[in-house]
Amino acid sequence: MRNLPKESAVKGAALPHITMKRTTAIILATLLTANVFGQQKTLVDESPAETKVEGTEMARLPFVIDVLKQLPKVIVSDNDISVVGRGVPAIYIENRKVTELTELSQIAANKVSSIKVITQPGAEYGKDVQSVIVINTIKENKDGFRLSETMRLDLTDKLAVNNQIRLGWKHNNLILGTFFAFNEENRNFEKNTFTRKYDAQQNQMGEDIKGLQHPDIYKQRWTGRLTSSYKINDDHNVALNYSYNYLRINRTFTPESMTTNRTPEKRHDIDMEYTGKIGNWNLNIGNNSFATDIDNHTFKPASIGNYLQDEFEIRTYAKASTPLWKGSLQVGAEHDYDYMDVDKHDDTQMSSDFMKKFGGIHAVNTDQTLAAFVSTTQNFGNWTVEGGLRYEHRTSIYEPCEDDGLMNYLDYWVNHMDMLRVDPESTNPIARLFLDGHLKTNRDFLYPTLKIATKLGKSSFALLHTQSSVRPYLGLTRLTIKDLENAFVEDRLLVTEKIATTSLNWNYLWTDLTATYTRYSDPICSTLDGSVKYNAPDYDALDVNATLSPKFGVWSPVLNVNMHKQWFDMPLANGKDKLHEMLFKVSMNNTVTLPGNWLILLTANWHSKGGERNVYYYTPNLSLNSSVQKEFPRQRLTLTLSATNILRDSYFDVTRYTQAYNGLSEGVREQDVRMVSLTVNYKI
Repeated sequence: MRNLPKESAVKGAALPHITMKRTTAIILATLLTANVFGQQKTLVDESPAETKVEGTEMARLPFVIDVLKQLPKVIVSDNDISVVGRGVPAIYIENRKVTELTELSQIAANKVSSIKVITQPGAEYGKDVQSVIVINTIKENKDGFRLSETMRLDLTDKLAVNNQIRLGWKHNNLILGTFFAFNEENRNFEKNTFTRKYDAQQNQMGEDIKGLQHPDIYKQRWTGRLTSSYKINDDHNVALNYSYNYLRINRTFTPESMTTNRTPEKRHDIDMEYTGKIGNWNLNIGNNSFATDIDNHTFKPASIGNYLQDEFEIRTYAKASTPLWKGSLQVGAEHDYDYMDVDKHDDTQMSSDFMKKFGGIHAVNTDQTLAAFVSTTQNFGNWTVEGGLRYEHRTSIYEPCEDDGLMNYLDYWVNHMDMLRVDPESTNPIARLFLDGHLKTNRDFLYPTLKIATKLGKSSFALLHTQSSVRPYLGLTRLTIKDLENAFVEDRLLVTEKIATTSLNWNYLWTDLTATYTRYSDPICSTLDGSVKYNAPDYDALDVNATLSPKFGVWSPVLNVNMHKQWFDMPLANGKDKLHEMLFKVSMNNTVTLPGNWLILLTANWHSKGGERNVYYYTPNLSLNSSVQKEFPRQRLTLTLSATNILRDSYFDVTRYTQAYNGLSEGVREQDVRMVSLTVNYKI
């Protein structure tokens, strides 16, 4: 996709001896073969990893989240962001880690210079990070005031309004900015939950449909943000930002239960950073933290449940880089401190004195991670070698209070809650550790990485290997339910998943091909709702990913195809053969730029049947989204009409096989409604 022309590419009147049909053919051929739209780069830059946004048509899109939808290998859904073949990515804005995805719907696309998608992160990132998205922003360089307003109207079902106002001011070396947003969301969808259990007599899986639900959800969010930065001199700069979010959710489930949740959530974010240069060293020192206060009241016909949660996280980081020999050296350190206080009670459990005393949760959890890394990049002609090593030490402490009896048991190995019955009078030593509040784990991680890359003509090749190892200290033996009906408990150690990955990449012009082989040791799987986690047998997986991003004048398609093949066996009745089945995922983004500042986007995502870890997709699924945008002269006013889930009959149908429950698998089918919205953006 190229930029719109400053003037028409075809001048003068039509030649008299050329017919109208021939003239049309010449114009179409010119649009499809010639660069009639200036010198700006296409939607996807030549680099397979980094995409330029500044100076391209993507800068015309409303928000960063809209830009991510156009990137190859990135899939954006209503609730999350994923990288094809690499799972949920860690997202950074410069060096600041994004902890609230709604922020990506608040940053204007024209404030972004480039976006990098890293499918094989190096030592700079943690062991659990399998993909990274880094968003680089534009630094304002002109003095004066700037004002812009963006309003989106959701036109489907109930009318919802989303309004955002931005005000910026720059004077000499000082930059100040404010952001205010009010967002509404009305959403209705169909949800069908079911279980499949093995029938030994019939030698097949039976299906038990639990019933079709028609939930609706209403969200109301207020957001305010203050930003500031000061350039001390050419070598030193400081920045300080603060934001406040207030979220309220009203949710209604099945008409039979008539349950409504009203969930006020208050969140504070603050981040500060110093960037500077001392000698040959470039420095980044900063802190980004958040605090939340959740007060969840569940209103039911016969009872009221309460869920209170206070949490704050403090992340401090320091990074430095300097030229070294034929390349560069990078070093850094990071400290994360996460504190959570949870208090949960439900009146439905208060039927006896015992339940009143032991029915619920009141617990405190703290997690700390201290990490350090070193990496170097060296160039030898057409060859580049990158090597790094990261070390992490993690400590988790759980402090249950007196009312912990029948409660959700916190698993420190994976930091997730598992439902277990622990008798408060138990003499089991592990249960006593749990009840007495002496649960603590320490883990050490080593994460080496090595990458070798070379260029041959217009082609580039890269070979990357990453591996994680862990040394867990004795601190907690996990309790796992083996038999759901009898709730028998078995003492068992849940070790941290270890991953070894080797990846080979080839890039030629607009073609990018990657093959990745991964060995999973002690993989941690879970039930569909995540309530129980367990170790599955070791397995191997192969991912092949192809990305094609050619240019055809006004049309810029980006086709991404991913094949996932795994050799995953589970000791369960019927289903392990399905988990061997190959899974295909295909996405295609089509961008068409027309004269008159028109922009058309069409995105399609499809996946086949197949297995992915202990999840099996029972039905293929195709989703289709589109938008049409018109930008008026001087770029002051932009209108965008968008539609999601155009097909309407597409739905999500998945079953997750579990080892913990003998022969039992769970499934869910969801279908979202079609959504149509109009976005108006005005800048002064």
